[in-house]
Amino acid sequence: DEKTVGVRPGAGEVRIELSSDGPTLGGRVLNDDDQPVPDATVFLRRQGGGQAFAAQCDQSGAYSFSSGVAPGEYKVVAVRNLPESQRWNGGAAARLLSGATDVKLGARERKLADLRVREAM
Repeated sequence: DEKTVGVRPGAGEVRIELSSDGPTLGGRVLNDDDQPVPDATVFLRRQGGGQAFAAQCDQSGAYSFSSGVAPGEYKVVAVRNLPESQRWNGGAAARLLSGATDVKLGARERKLADLRVREAM
């Protein structure tokens, strides 16, 4: 079931849609020797622009996007040595997503994708 809830903060109106058809994307970030890269940052953004999602890898190089992602076509990239100040910066994400890997996520799909790490520029 899908439910729409309206919220009124101040004079504007915000529409929040909750649904259970969102896909998940996860995997590992690897270096050129196929070794996991801990603490890498993974960016995911819908093709054509929009908000970029960011995930931080754990110590085994694992990452996951499991909420807030709608079905669609995305670009995904993994980078290491990214300064903390740029990890949640939309401009940095846009620059780094140039030449990223394409991934298509279907409704309720659970996709695994290991990524090759890039150095932050």
